[in-house]
Amino acid sequence: MASSLSRSVRANAPFHFAAPIPRSAPSLVRHAHGLTRTRLSGRQGSPNDRLALSRLWFFSQFFKGWKPATVYSFTISHLNKPRRIPWRIRSRFYILMIRELLNRKQWVLAYKLHARMTAERVEGANALLPELVMASRFMPAKSPEVDEIIARYADHVREPDDQLLKLLIARLVRQRGSMEAISHVFKSIKERKGESWTPGWEICSLMAQAEAQSGSIKSARRWFEQARDQIGNYKWAPSWQKEAIHVKLQIAYTRFLLGLSERHGRALLNVLKKMEYDQVLPERILINKLIAKAASHGRADGAFALYRAMKFSNPPIPGNKHTFYHLFSASTYAVRDRWLLEMGGRRLYRDMTRQHLSNTNHAPHKPSNVFDCFTLNAALRFFLRNRDYAAATVTMRTFPVCNIRPTQKTQEDVIESIVSRIKQEIMNASPEPLLWADRMLGEVIRLWHWDHEQRISIVEKLHRAVGHVTSSLTSTGVDLQLILALLRRAVLASESLWPGKDPELDKRTFAAVMEEASQDMLPRKGKHSPGWSMVTSR
Repeated sequence: MASSLSRSVRANAPFHFAAPIPRSAPSLVRHAHGLTRTRLSGRQGSPNDRLALSRLWFFSQFFKGWKPATVYSFTISHLNKPRRIPWRIRSRFYILMIRELLNRKQWVLAYKLHARMTAERVEGANALLPELVMASRFMPAKSPEVDEIIARYADHVREPDDQLLKLLIARLVRQRGSMEAISHVFKSIKERKGESWTPGWEICSLMAQAEAQSGSIKSARRWFEQARDQIGNYKWAPSWQKEAIHVKLQIAYTRFLLGLSERHGRALLNVLKKMEYDQVLPERILINKLIAKAASHGRADGAFALYRAMKFSNPPIPGNKHTFYHLFSASTYAVRDRWLLEMGGRRLYRDMTRQHLSNTNHAPHKPSNVFDCFTLNAALRFFLRNRDYAAATVTMRTFPVCNIRPTQKTQEDVIESIVSRIKQEIMNASPEPLLWADRMLGEVIRLWHWDHEQRISIVEKLHRAVGHVTSSLTSTGVDLQLILALLRRAVLASESLWPGKDPELDKRTFAAVMEEASQDMLPRKGKHSPGWSMVTSR
């Protein structure tokens, strides 16, 4: 009886009377438990200290069922009351809670708690810096907490080397950290290295990428030239060194290109010329990323400068569906590119078709990495926005020839583009006697009653204007013949004709317009390839 009572008392007693902590407990808690027992044996520590230390193990057992916000609020509430977490165990409490948040992948909360720990100058804050630096790769880009942690870690490390500096700068560049933090890390380690120390080509290329990301093109060019000089000249290198030099140049050029934004079109062209001199070709996936970056920011000229560099490089870098998709998407913005304005996008479509035929050995019905539904939809939207209905017809006829199924989005793009132009001409009074919308609808829209019902019935009037076409519903529910009939009527209306008034004249005019569009958009071999007759048919 006495033994069982003593066991229950020991189990429910304060922490210093409890049984030994199991091995499953965190090492920090076991260490704190050992310190508490030694302090108590020497009559050190107040009852508040013993009670607070006993809570560490108690709370750590229940953290698994708590939400991260609850853990963080619990930590802050305890830290705000010095009686609960006195100064003697404050460092251990901080370390325990920060590691708990890191284990839960709550990086932002862990960084906030460490910032408070640093502000209070609690002992042990520097010991957590390596763990926080490792967790920085999960933080969102441009996080000021990452800049501060890595800068403090660079100041704290005792024996820095080139590998550590490369890793820290690469982490800041990947997180798009501020140039001030990157310069601080570089200068901090350089001071301890000495004046005789010179950074290697990898560090120079990373600094060039960082300067380019911040917009300092001149500084980036100086860093890049320093890295290029350290790597060596590819042309004059011995044969047994050429492969290694080529790999290093490829890495340096890739980093510099990734640092340049879409706003630096001339700098991009200069780098591409240097790559041609060094016989280093950029990877297609890298060029696609840069083109997509330029297209997303509305920089069509920069995107087409990159595409011309791909096209005229030696040897040429073939584009794929991602390349042409982003180029047609970028073309929807204001373009000052002379190469594109000469043909209004038809030349770009011809390049895409030529690449598709080259990949399929002039068999357009075979699949390739150039044509897909998304790319053709992007080209279709571009031609519709430019009101080039003949080019849109050629694009639409490409779907069945290449065994690509148009989606509902394809049909909606065609109808919405035509309806939006009709509505625009209805709302904007024009001195012209007849409008494109008049010929498209088959009646003079100025005679309409300006009520809401008339405006809603534009789509119904369009369906009646093209007549009862033969239904050709695909598996996606798209009426291909209806789309082609609408585009044919739009082409005739653009030629100042009343569709259906003179069928023979309509046929001759439409055939001439389509022949001109086919010559501009399709390669000569492609027009005579098997299965391509539908695109060029009259």
